[in-house]
Amino acid sequence: VPAGKSPSLNLQSQIPKSPSSPAHQRPPLQLTPPPPPTSPFPSEKRKETATMGWLSSSSPEDQRSQEIRAGTVAPSRAERARCWEARDGYFACLDRNNIVDALKEEKAAGKACGAESKVFEKDCAAQWVTYFKKWRVQDIQKRQRIKELEAQGANRLDVQTDFTPRS
Repeated sequence: VPAGKSPSLNLQSQIPKSPSSPAHQRPPLQLTPPPPPTSPFPSEKRKETATMGWLSSSSPEDQRSQEIRAGTVAPSRAERARCWEARDGYFACLDRNNIVDALKEEKAAGKACGAESKVFEKDCAAQWVTYFKKWRVQDIQKRQRIKELEAQGANRLDVQTDFTPRS
């Protein structure tokens, strides 16, 4: 649109004149067969693709571990405890090797703590692994900041939250 002029719409050219005009005719309808029926439940789809019948080479424990890793099933209390043990062992290895951020220093972490990392990643859901690694970095940074503030003379405040009614 040239400068200084407002855009105008020509609606008359877009409206068909009569039902018999070529602009009003539609192309012929082409019918395609419907897709095969599928379950509306994602878990049933996962079950179909996760196992290959009696030819499957994985044990039920391996399949359960893979489902937990993928986040398709919730871990039991014992499986969560196993995950936390693996996490603590992995973090202890990172501490021994002075590695703070395992996500940024992935090569160094893999070289120094490869075995612990494999156990950690096998026993925990993938999203948990990422969450714990990020949480560790933030926790270390928080502790360092608290030390800096205390060195500058700041007073430590212990804050407790309870949900008891105030009197």
